[in-house]
Amino acid sequence: MGQIFGFTDDGTTNGTSDVTIVPVPATGAKKRIYLITVDNLDTKSATVRIFYVDGANSRRLISKTLTKNTNLEYPTTGQPLVLDTTTKSIKLNLAGAVTTTELDWTAHWEEFDGGEQ
Repeated sequence: MGQIFGFTDDGTTNGTSDVTIVPVPATGAKKRIYLITVDNLDTKSATVRIFYVDGANSRRLISKTLTKNTNLEYPTTGQPLVLDTTTKSIKLNLAGAVTTTELDWTAHWEEFDGGEQ
C-alpha cells in the first residue's frame, strides 16, 4: 500500500481571474478531490465557475450563481475527482466582479503515489 497525504487548502477568489485551488500532482502521484466549498459573504449574488484543467484544455465542471450568504459544495455525488497526471489541476473564477467581498473557498483532497487506487 502506498503513502497517502491529506490536505485542506483555502483562499479567496480573485474576481474573474483564475485561482488554482488544487494544484497539479507531483510526478508519479495522483490527487483525489473530495470536496470543494465556496461561500458568498458579499452583499450581492456572484456566479462561481469551477474548471477541470488538463494542460491548455479546460472543462467547466459547474457554474452556479450564489446569492448572498449561500454556499456551493462540489462534488455533490460523493464520487471524488482524480487528477492523475502532472498537467491536471482544478481552478475557479467568477463570471463577474464582486461588489465588496471576494468569495472564500476550501478544497479537501489527498495525494497518493501512483500505485495506490
